[in-house]
Formats: sequence, structure tokens, C-alpha cells
Amino acid sequence: MRLGFSIRIYGDSNLPSYYDARSRGGSAPLSMGLAYLRDIVLYLQSNRIRMYRLHSRLLPASGSRLEEEIAACEGQLAALRALIQSADVRLSFHPYSAVLLNALDEDQYTRSLATLEAHVALLDALALGPEAVVVLHVGGVYDDPLTSRERFARRYQELPEWMRRRIVLEQDDHRFAFDDVRALHERCGVPLVFDGLHHD
Repeated sequence: MRLGFSIRIYGDSNLPSYYDARSRGGSAPLSMGLAYLRDIVLYLQSNRIRMYRLHSRLLPASGSRLEEEIAACEGQLAALRALIQSADVRLSFHPYSAVLLNALDEDQYTRSLATLEAHVALLDALALGPEAVVVLHVGGVYDDPLTSRERFARRYQELPEWMRRRIVLEQDDHRFAFDDVRALHERCGVPLVFDGLHHD
């Protein structure tokens, strides 16, 4: 069993989960987010915590700009890879409503794809194993849960394999219960994670 937590480091109030560049009127480079992540992993290691959900705001950009920043941070990424491996920490993302594969609005869907791609790109840049995933919910019901489920399945299947292999699907509290996500698994093969708190 791996015990861990999500995002906020309550055990050290001086250790933020991301660099809040927005409140400072700008955007932080990826190198800043990686420096914060290094400090977080050191904290996890010293407290023998083996699982942590990353804050999405560790990522400053998407698309070609993120690719350029990843290339520029290769040395920093290599050192962080080694630290994560020695600390034996499992990392994941859960971008909540920032990624809605079944969105009706095409602009929202396009933004969702860019966000998802950035999350997967960072996990890949860190050379993490298949257990490092991006946890998604199905998304909105849009007055037609069956059609909304089908839209998720179709768009999931349209994703490139390098993105699909990092995605897992979780039920939520109100819209899509475990039976719904299990039906999606049977329909398109998306792996599932069971959330006991959502189920309760």
C-alpha cells in the first residue's frame, strides 16, 4: 500500500505546491515548477510518503513553448528523475474540469486537449513508469448522459497512443457513477481507478 496526498503540503507551510505566477502578473518558466517539485519530492522522501498528486499549475505552458522549455530543462529533469526514483514516489495529475474530453463546446475541447497533452508531456519528460497517470472524469452530462459517454469514448479513441497510455478514468460524485465508467472501459478500453470517497 502507498500512502500519499493531493497537492497541498500541510506538513510544511513554507513549501508551496506550485509557483503562483498569476498573482505576480506573469508566468513562471518550467524550471521554476521543477524546482518546486524537487523540494516537494525531498519532503516526501524525508517523511516516507510514496504517492503525491501534482498541481496542474506546475506546468506553465502547452504546445511548442512547453516542448522548448522541456528541452531547455533536460539537465534539471534528469536530476529530478533520479530523485523521484530514489525516493520511490508515485506521481499523478488530476486536472478536474480543466480537461473535459466530452465537452460540447469545441473551444473548450481544444483547450482540454492542450492541457492534457502538457500533463502527459511532463510525465513522459520525467521518464516515469506507467503508474504515473492523468486521472480524468467523464465530464458533463449535457442533458444526455449516454451521448456524453459516447462522445468521451470516441474522443478517447482518437487520441494518440502516447497520450492514451497515461489516462485513467474515475467515477465522480454526481454525474457518472462507477457503473458508467465501467461501461466506458468496456466500450473503449480506458483503464479505471476506483475512488472510494466518490463512491460513498
